[in-house]
Amino acid sequence: VAYRADLGEGIRRGALVPFRYFGLIDPTDYAPIPWRNGRFDPEQLAAAIQTQARMAKLWSAWQQHPASRTIVFCSTMTHANFTRDWLEAKGLRVVSLHTGEGSADRADSLERLEQGTLDAICAVDLLNEGVDIKPVDRVVMLRPTASPVLFLQQLGRGLRTALGKTDLVVLDFVGNHHTFLTRMRSLLSLSS
Repeated sequence: VAYRADLGEGIRRGALVPFRYFGLIDPTDYAPIPWRNGRFDPEQLAAAIQTQARMAKLWSAWQQHPASRTIVFCSTMTHANFTRDWLEAKGLRVVSLHTGEGSADRADSLERLEQGTLDAICAVDLLNEGVDIKPVDRVVMLRPTASPVLFLQQLGRGLRTALGKTDLVVLDFVGNHHTFLTRMRSLLSLSS
């Protein structure tokens, strides 16, 4: 007998924590960024989203919806480093994880986040799947994606149950491009 248990079912059964989703209006104008092969041009996207206005919006939401351990999903290595530096300047303990120069050590960073001696990890393509950091109680979607699978994988990084964890805060930057419609469809399809 085939059986399907989606995220909604996992939350209902208590195997996953419920989440509070906050869609933030993204001040980025995505219209002039080239769209090729189902994705934005990475360099032009990074330049467009690495702004003080966007980070100020993130910081406001960060303070309004507190959490203790956060994964920030970024678009490029440059974007992850920019975000790390910006959040460090606000006094947070944060690292960037990616495959390039300037990345923190992956194992050490994951351990520190789990232990609570690190506030956030800014990640690029490394923590989407296969990582289980149960105490993560906030995920930030700074990266626009047209992939519902990727979006749900990133959401899932914070849905694990942990002692004292009641829910997951999701801060999602929703912009003016058709890619953001897939996120809404993905959320609405989580369960009946």
